[in-house]
Amino acid sequence: MRRLGDEYADICDKIGRTQRSFDADTGRLLASDIPTGEANGDTITTWLLTLHMAAVGSMPVRILIALLGAGVAMLSVTEVVIWLKKRRAAQGANKLPAGQEKAQRP
Repeated sequence: MRRLGDEYADICDKIGRTQRSFDADTGRLLASDIPTGEANGDTITTWLLTLHMAAVGSMPVRILIALLGAGVAMLSVTEVVIWLKKRRAAQGANKLPAGQEKAQRP
């Protein structure tokens, strides 16, 4: 993380959330809102948003994040496929061939 004066700068270079307000006449700093370092909730939110948008790290890191996201999606699809196969197999096991009746219990 880069330092900006005594305060921490934004995590990401491209999408910044740091806000500073200056007096137009004197140039004096009126307010400063740094999304990381001041409040834990803001820091966590900033990290999650930055990771969600793959806006942190170099291109290999972004590619890795994209591949991990695709992997999660593929796991979801394969889970549904496996469930459907098991469901069809269970439904087929409950059916009797034509001409046979269920044995009655004494």
